[in-house]
Amino acid sequence: MLLGSTFQIIFFSFSLKFTFKGIELLNFINRQTITINIQKRRREKIKNALATPFSIYLFDENIQEALSQNDYAAILELFGKKYGKNSFSRYILRKELIRLHYSYSGDIAYKLEQLFTIFGFDKEVGKKIKSQSWNVKANAINDAAQMNLVEYSKRILNSVNHPNSIVRTEARVASVRLNKKNPFFFFNSLRFNMSDWDQIRIHDALMEYSNAEVPLMGKWLGSSNESVVVFSLKIIGYYSQEEEIEKVINCFNNPSENIKRQALKTLGKLGSKQSLSVLFDCLKNEKGNKKLILQALQSLRLIGIFNEDTDKISEFLKTGDYDIIFASCLALKSAPNGIEIVEKIIADADESTVDIMKYALFNKN
Repeated sequence: MLLGSTFQIIFFSFSLKFTFKGIELLNFINRQTITINIQKRRREKIKNALATPFSIYLFDENIQEALSQNDYAAILELFGKKYGKNSFSRYILRKELIRLHYSYSGDIAYKLEQLFTIFGFDKEVGKKIKSQSWNVKANAINDAAQMNLVEYSKRILNSVNHPNSIVRTEARVASVRLNKKNPFFFFNSLRFNMSDWDQIRIHDALMEYSNAEVPLMGKWLGSSNESVVVFSLKIIGYYSQEEEIEKVINCFNNPSENIKRQALKTLGKLGSKQSLSVLFDCLKNEKGNKKLILQALQSLRLIGIFNEDTDKISEFLKTGDYDIIFASCLALKSAPNGIEIVEKIIADADESTVDIMKYALFNKN
């Protein structure tokens, strides 16, 4: 009986201990929930209160006159003293400025940039760019790019090879956005390859320019950084930089398969008959490389071949590889008499490939 009572006491003690711990945890969660809700209500209240001063600042003529005379005291008074001192209010104002800036361009965007500087947020961003914390640094670099803080472009350049990939991406994108006259000046100093995500983000930043401002990319095709060459080839094709075609053709001397494949894609987008001989050479010299063969055939289809070149493609119909057979038929169709040529081939084709050839013949792409 004594042993049983001891176990009951121990069990009860542990149960009581865990019950108290559970109650403490629930109380902690409740306190956190209350705090979050209070902050959310404060945030919404501040955002609603900012609507009127933002409207006056952006559109009132008197404020515009104050801006032209650098009378910042009138602007600070418009928003209120708390945005100069209260950290939470300043945080919301900064976030709202950046959010609005995403939605506007031209004069309104410029006025928002001015207001960002009037409240001293630019200096805060500059300090955070130097932060040792990667997430603080990355967010600050993003804010600098968004608010067009060109004065920090050199400081941001120091992070294009940062050990953290997120910081690297933000620094590279910011460098493009803040240096419109020479957006890729940092390519020479890249030690890490650009990821696919880097290239997408940088291309998006580049699309903010007009076509006339996009630099010719041929000078980067000799880079020792493979990702720089691949990205440059993409831009040449996207913006139809036909004057760079010879430099694109020279990329077939590069041992990298990725570079050769992108060069094939770019030639297809440029659509110049000048590159047909190069594409046919690729078919001849890269017979063991399915990826390059398929890309060469696709580019030939985009450019369009001559009737006399069809024999150079017909031999690939005998490979037994359905992907190559399908791509070959599509390339043959691009010749002036291509449909008739494919129909004749189908008439004498092996049963195992007839269906794929017919599908290619009637394919509208």
